[in-house]
Amino acid sequence: MTSTNVKVSSVELNIVNDVQNVITRTFPQAEIILYGSTAKGKRTVASDYDFLVITNSRVSEKQKEPVFDYVFKKYILEKNIEVSIFYQTRENWESKVMKGSPYYQNITQEGIVLS
Repeated sequence: MTSTNVKVSSVELNIVNDVQNVITRTFPQAEIILYGSTAKGKRTVASDYDFLVITNSRVSEKQKEPVFDYVFKKYILEKNIEVSIFYQTRENWESKVMKGSPYYQNITQEGIVLS
């Protein structure tokens, strides 16, 4: 995974930073990875923002609510911007099954570690 900045517009960068900040406030120990078309610098108006949040322990739906509520209201409802956030435990993310998946390969090759 790369840890360098992606070439995005200032608007896109503001969205990425804002979502990263709300995730970090809720899950301060999490690793956050931006992946997909935005990370590749190929985002279109139809693209969403894809984030992977890797935590040390399982995250309940209740724990995810502050992030979901913020992102849903600010981006999906108010601006019609799709933001997808997926959660994985570190143990699951580093499992043999996951490491063999195209999902893992894509993120580790093209994802950008934000924190």
